[in-house]
Amino acid sequence: MINMITMKYYWPLMAALIIYTVLSFFWGKTGIQSIIEMERVRSQLELNLNELNQINNQLNEDLGSLSSDPERIAIQSRNLGYIQDNERILFMNLNGLSASKMNVGKILHLEQKMEKPEQSFKWIAFITFLSGSLLAFISDRKKEIINQ
Repeated sequence: MINMITMKYYWPLMAALIIYTVLSFFWGKTGIQSIIEMERVRSQLELNLNELNQINNQLNEDLGSLSSDPERIAIQSRNLGYIQDNERILFMNLNGLSASKMNVGKILHLEQKMEKPEQSFKWIAFITFLSGSLLAFISDRKKEIINQ
C-alpha cells in the first residue's frame, strides 16, 4: 500500500525537479545567462583597466618631466598664470584653440539587475508538483468510481 502511495507522487515530484533544474541551469543566479553577463562585464572592466593604465603611464611621464625638465616647468607655470619678474603677459584671442585637457578615463555604470527569479522557479516547480499530484489523485478517484 505504501509503495502505491509513494509511486503516485513520484512522477509529479520528478517533473517538478526537472523543471526547477532546467530553469535554474539557464536563468538562475549561477546559470548560463548570468555567466554570459559576467563575461561581458569582465571584458568591459579589462578594457577600462587598460585605458586607466595608459593614463597612469602618461601621468607618470608628465610627473617625471615636470620634476626634472626646467623648460617644461616654465611652460606649465605660464599655463597656470605665473610669470617671471622680467616677463609681461600678452592676452590674445585665439578662437578655436583651447588648452590641452587630460583624459581621466571612463566611468563604467554597471547595471544593477534585479535578483534572478529563483523564488519564482521554486513556485513553478511546486505548482507543477501540486498539479501532478492533483491529477494523480483525480485519476485514482475516477478509477475507484469506475470500479464500483
